Amino acid sequence: MRALMWAVAVLIAGTAIGQRVIRGEYWVGQDLGFGLNTSFQFPAAQDTLLELAIDLSGLPLGSHIVGFRVHDDSTRWGLTQFRPVLITEAPNTADLERTEVFVNNDPGFGQGQVLWSGSTPDTAEVGASPDLTAAVEGHNTLFVRSRTSDGRWGITNTTPMVVITPAEAGLIDAVEAFVLDGQPDPGFGLGAPFTGFPPSIDIADTLTSDGPFPLYTGLSLAVRGHDTSGQWSHTNFIDSIIVEFHDDVAILLQSSGVAVFPNPFADSFTVQPGGSGPVRLVLYDPRGALVMDRSLTTTTTIDLQGLSNGAYTAFFWRGDARIHRTTLIKR
Repeated sequence: MRALMWAVAVLIAGTAIGQRVIRGEYWVGQDLGFGLNTSFQFPAAQDTLLELAIDLSGLPLGSHIVGFRVHDDSTRWGLTQFRPVLITEAPNTADLERTEVFVNNDPGFGQGQVLWSGSTPDTAEVGASPDLTAAVEGHNTLFVRSRTSDGRWGITNTTPMVVITPAEAGLIDAVEAFVLDGQPDPGFGLGAPFTGFPPSIDIADTLTSDGPFPLYTGLSLAVRGHDTSGQWSHTNFIDSIIVEFHDDVAILLQSSGVAVFPNPFADSFTVQPGGSGPVRLVLYDPRGALVMDRSLTTTTTIDLQGLSNGAYTAFFWRGDARIHRTTLIKR
């Protein structure tokens, strides 16, 4: 049996001071007379917004007229109102089985790039990348359409797009920094330089400046990069700086569990493990290549004679815990 519910919003106001609407009635098709149709109640209020659900189950397909009226507490009926309603069968919708896409020229139904295939009434947020080899530099039109399992195609949707050739990304070939201590920006190319790294798309981890910074806790450091195409990056600001100086081996041992000296170094540096048990040293060169991975139990001199100058990164482990990380400068 067909079941269809129709919602009607009714706004009722009393016809005179002190009079309230107390009930109403509705019918579909034939009016049986005042008080003889399907009744519904109103809450006790002067003005009421009522959402009325009317059961249309069992009625034949086609157009019908719904009538309704209300009654106040003085036994008077209000005006009779009518609303048309159309009853139809719910369509039997086939599942989607294919979505295709093409650029600029329609190759014909079923000949586009398959963007999605499956079996579902609806698709949303399909993650796929259309083939843009047929696109031209400048303005293009992207077309998308879908087909259901019974072979029917939907409307072809279009969206404009602009295709541009991205500029060739330059390699970072310079990095500079300066301290924000109340003085103005010294200008592009006039900050303290960083060296010891090869030109690269991205630079991560640690950079070491060729010159000292007059840093103390509370100042901000500004850093920016330059690439091989002559462009400068945004100037980035680091405002959480805590400066600590350790010139004593005992302080290094106490603070990190291992002491490494001297830094910078010429051909070799010394590692003095603290505490009990061996310390594992993992050392990388300025290009990020592994130089050594060895276990140290006593004070050991690490000889890097013949290797390139620059910033080496050393990691120190005791068991499964990393106890120290530092940048060592070979000059």
